[in-house]
Parts: sequence; structure tokens; C-alpha cells
Amino acid sequence: MANKRPKPEEIVSTLRQVEVLMGQGMSRLDAIRQIGVVEQTYYRWRKNGAIESAIGPSDNGDGRNGRRSIERTEAASEGK
Repeated sequence: MANKRPKPEEIVSTLRQVEVLMGQGMSRLDAIRQIGVVEQTYYRWRKNGAIESAIGPSDNGDGRNGRRSIERTEAASEGK
């Protein structure tokens, strides 16, 4: 039987667990090992932006969740 791939939410949870353990003074490698993930997988998840894919685009603080750049692009294409 093949291994199942973790869902993005599970990846986010794992990455956060590593961050919490590091905040408690544990080294990154020890935290990764304690969570039960291979070091390469941890770095691949971080590189691929697992957090953003699970929670969506980052909020830029104005409550519009990154829509400003889309509106500017549309306005530029309309010639405004």
C-alpha cells in the first residue's frame, strides 16, 4: 500500500510544531526528528510555501487579502 500524502493543513501543523519546539530551545534538527519528518522533507515543505498554500494569500493589512495588485493590473490593462 502506498504512503498517503499529507494535506496542506497537516503540513502547516507539522511546520508549526517544529517552530514551537525551536522556541522552547530545541535545535532545529532535533525538533524535526522529534516530529518524525525527514530533514529533506521539512526543507522542501518550507521552500514550496506549504503555509501559504494552506491558508491562502497573505493579508497585507488592509483587509483585502492581496486584491489591490489585481485591481491595479486590471486598471492598467483598461488604460486608466
